[in-house]
Amino acid sequence: MSTLSIKRTVQRSGGTWRWTDSVCLLAVWLAAFLWVGWVTRGGHSLPYDAFRDAAWSQNMLNGNVWADPSIHGATWWYAPAGPGLMAAVAALGGYETPDVHARSALWLNPLIVTALFLLIRRTADTWTALASAPLLMFGSLWWMTHLGAAMPSVQGTIPALLTLLAWTWCVEGLLSPRCGSRQTALRGGITGSVLALTAWWHPVCSVVAAGALGLHALGLGITRRVSWI
Repeated sequence: MSTLSIKRTVQRSGGTWRWTDSVCLLAVWLAAFLWVGWVTRGGHSLPYDAFRDAAWSQNMLNGNVWADPSIHGATWWYAPAGPGLMAAVAALGGYETPDVHARSALWLNPLIVTALFLLIRRTADTWTALASAPLLMFGSLWWMTHLGAAMPSVQGTIPALLTLLAWTWCVEGLLSPRCGSRQTALRGGITGSVLALTAWWHPVCSVVAAGALGLHALGLGITRRVSWI
């Protein structure tokens, strides 16, 4: 396959964003929002990991940013992005940290399904993305119930999916002869930054995302679409 034909394939995937895509995106977000509200009985979720994170958020507000929330005198050991975000919301809104963590399921978790929709829509098409979105909720009993869980291992899938979305943009630049080296480097830097954010949210989510990127990059090299050397 020539470079030109590769470029056309990348452009054809996803296509131009239309108003119907916006309607579908809103419908996916609304469906996920209603599902999370139903699973959590009104959008209030405080599962096991949330107690640790809520305590750490309170530590941050108290000025002990890197102190372990459970063991006095010990340093932090868990990814800080989630507790840091909740601490910021609590500080700006004047809310209690446990309430912010519990309510985050309602305003943050629906973005998991939304990010999946955007990823599939970019790599395939709108109707494939629309058909794939419910599979996240009904793919397993764990996800069906934990989609509304306010815990980093669940909410960390948001930046993980955004990493994959950024990677598609990066690969598009690699395969396009009109994309210069600086623009390609910028796309790679943005992708790496989102991956780093994922690691700061939950390390397992970042390992999965990095593994997917690595395997895809290896595949591009094997098929000689991209020369890494």
